[in-house]
Amino acid sequence: MSPVMVYVPLAQDEALRLRAAGVLEGPWLGHAATPGLLRAHDLTGEEEDAEYTALAYAGVTSLLSGAASLRLVLATETADASVLDPDDAFGRVSVPRLRWAAVSSLFADEADSAERLARARRLVDRLDFEQAVDSEQIEELLDASDLLWFAPEELERLPRSTV
Repeated sequence: MSPVMVYVPLAQDEALRLRAAGVLEGPWLGHAATPGLLRAHDLTGEEEDAEYTALAYAGVTSLLSGAASLRLVLATETADASVLDPDDAFGRVSVPRLRWAAVSSLFADEADSAERLARARRLVDRLDFEQAVDSEQIEELLDASDLLWFAPEELERLPRSTV
């Protein structure tokens, strides 16, 4: 398999451990511009929208994890990702291990998003992924809380999450 960009939600302490160790064994759930995601959203894969869609789904997965008040998603290029279901509209993939050297960017919430995300977390309580994605209230809260781009070197500068 050729390398693919995968968006993997992590807690900040996991990201710090990954940077310190260089490698963290998984498996890790991520989202990518898979054939199923491309078909479901009528995208070609050549569009930036395909990557943005995978990132947005990783943001929902991060919200559902409840690991921290702020979300963190790593963008990593890997040839090891395996598609969980070729028809999955959400581009879910499994990554056996994460390598810090392959992390190209970080996406994180601003500190002022914590209140909106707390409301979204209360709404997702007892919902599965598909129900969370379909919720208009959750979508509105997440749309107001964009995941911002950071370089991997900025990990320490990210707003600190509270558990």
